[in-house]
Amino acid sequence: MITKDEFLEVISVSAYTLGVFAVSIGGAALVTSATSTALISVGHALESQRPAIHKLMVFSCASDSGGVLMVVGGLVIARLRKPPTPTTPPPIKPPLVIPIACGSCKYFSGEMLLPCAVHPELKENCSDREPS
Repeated sequence: MITKDEFLEVISVSAYTLGVFAVSIGGAALVTSATSTALISVGHALESQRPAIHKLMVFSCASDSGGVLMVVGGLVIARLRKPPTPTTPPPIKPPLVIPIACGSCKYFSGEMLLPCAVHPELKENCSDREPS
């Protein structure tokens, strides 16, 4: 089952991504229509296409506006999510207590991970003890 936070994350990322996509398409359309309008003004080369160019300008403005709204909506939805809960650090292990007899045993290495080859838990009364 999907949680509320996971759902909001999917929606916010989708809205933000679609918004960026819409803004980029609108920007490209705006550059195209602005260039075409400049060509009409300068050389009257595309005079017959003036209505289509104006429609392209309207589309680009609508696309940019919709994209900005989707980006803002995605950011607002992202703020609705709960902040992640901080993780607690792992508990600190107590220091290793070495029985007195282990220090002189040939199986005792003194290493933290494996202090004794026979009894890693360092038994107090060890029958396997051999002097080094």
